[in-house]
Amino acid sequence: MYISYSQVPIPSPSREREAAPTREFKLEAVRLIKERGVSYVRTSQDWGVHVSQLRDWVKKFADETKRELMYSTTSSASTIRNADTRRSDI
Repeated sequence: MYISYSQVPIPSPSREREAAPTREFKLEAVRLIKERGVSYVRTSQDWGVHVSQLRDWVKKFADETKRELMYSTTSSASTIRNADTRRSDI
């Protein structure tokens, strides 16, 4: 039997997509991999996320963590310097 392409249903672009994963969802997946040692493949299968996406999240959150640590270290150092300056004014 011959079926023309016009008879094949085409998904509508207005069709609802699944909601994008939340930040908490991503962080929990990253914690499983980095802190608990669960493999990328196992996490991918269990959570329904492609392995490459998990790798991107791990890299992204590792970069964010480094920035946060640098900021908190810099912030702490400047707070200590300001406190020392105030003490010398007394």
